Order: sequence, then structure tokens, then C-alpha cells
Amino acid sequence: SVTPSPCAAASPRRPPRQTTTPAATRPTSRRPSRSRSVSLTVPEIALVVEDLRQRVVPAFLHRVRSIPEAGFLLELRVPGADRLLLVSLEPVASRLVLVERGAANGRTAEGFARTLHQTLAGSKLTGLTQAADDRAVRLEFGARTLALELAGRHANAFLLDEAGIIRSSHRPSSSHKR
Repeated sequence: SVTPSPCAAASPRRPPRQTTTPAATRPTSRRPSRSRSVSLTVPEIALVVEDLRQRVVPAFLHRVRSIPEAGFLLELRVPGADRLLLVSLEPVASRLVLVERGAANGRTAEGFARTLHQTLAGSKLTGLTQAADDRAVRLEFGARTLALELAGRHANAFLLDEAGIIRSSHRPSSSHKR
């Protein structure tokens, strides 16, 4: 026979918690979950890349700014205008988007953004492509490439050299080549 522990015998028994809401009190519309990803899909990225190609290629990279915890901002000089290209690497909102001058408040380049600025500032953006059926985008700056993986929680950015070897990344990665 099993004897109950003294603690179990001394504590009063509580009724079980109600884990479901009765149907009559449940809301009829559900709000989207905060953890739901709003990152761009492959077809959406294709549309964005085509639009950006028309608006920012060719351009000169003037400056790179940091967006804390989110990614970085590329200040591009195109004939007749300046463009701000936001690279968001947030896990639930990875994307590539042109923003208005006052919309993004980037800070002085830190970390990966500083490396990009030191390596690419003054370089000419000559190409913008998307890998077939993938959420990977490449920005070509002469012999250097900025490779973006806009894959939700695995979003990352890589600075590649002439041979495609990764020289720096926004987040740690075990990859060596892209």
C-alpha cells in the first residue's frame, strides 16, 4: 500500500483550472498571432527585387547605418535622387524595402553595418538579383557582393569577396561560402 506524503494530505484539493473558454464567450474574430511571420514570400521578393532594380541600379553606396536589433540601412545615391534601402533581418519581418528619409532612424554604423560601410562605401551597385525560387537576394558592388537571406527566423546577411567566400555576416553562421 502507498501512503500519501504529509504535504499532500495537508494541502486542500483545488478544483481543476478551466483551460477552455465556453463557446458563448469566445470572440468571433481572432487577432493575428504576434509570433506569426510577416516576412516576404518568394513571389513577393521577386516583385520587390524587380521594382528595386528599376529604382536603384545603378547607384553609389554613400553610407551604411545600423538599425538596432533589426538590420541596417543603405543610403544609395542614384542620378537625381537619394534612396534609403532598409534591410530588415528581424525573425518575423525579414524584408528589403525603400523607406522615406524620416521613416528610418539609423545610428552610426556598428558591427556588421560598420564592416559594410568600411568595405563598400563609395562602391557602385551594379546588380540586384534573386536566386531562383529562393528568398535570397544578391546586391553586386563590383567584385564584392552583399548576400541577403530573407528567410524569416533564419534571416542573415553576408559580405562576400570576389571568390564568394564569406568575409563577414550579420549573425554567426557555420557556412563558409555562398
